[in-house]
Amino acid sequence: MGMSNFKKLQLPREHGAWAMVYIPFLLGALTANGFHTMVWGLLVAVSGVFFSRESLRSWWLARQRRKDTSGHLGLLLTYLGIASIPGIILVWRFPWLIAMGVVGLTLLFINGWQTSEKEDRLLRNELLAIGAMALTAPAASYVSSGIFDTRAVLLWGLST
Repeated sequence: MGMSNFKKLQLPREHGAWAMVYIPFLLGALTANGFHTMVWGLLVAVSGVFFSRESLRSWWLARQRRKDTSGHLGLLLTYLGIASIPGIILVWRFPWLIAMGVVGLTLLFINGWQTSEKEDRLLRNELLAIGAMALTAPAASYVSSGIFDTRAVLLWGLST
């Protein structure tokens, strides 16, 4: 895949963000019962939401500058659609994911707004983004074990 095709996918550019999402995810899954079908489904859902960050930012900036937003919005909805396919099954089976999802999506939108206001690199906003991305640790622990307990919360704190 050429670089121009890669850019069209609007995947997150920050290398550290990838680690802040997937290392806590691995930590959560591996300290519980490991990987099984539902954990793989959570990985797809988490990836869809994570990938949507860039297109949300791009959509927000294009909208603010009164430019065409359709390509950004289409990609945003595609990534969120991909996330929702396993996400619907997961929240039905693991209801605590609803709370984590609401918190994570709220922080995603706050972070997108902060980017459009050029405030995304302030320390408080970086910490907010890190805390949101580290939610993958308790989510993976919960889905892997079927139990939402203090271990899940401690994994989030450690990952953050």
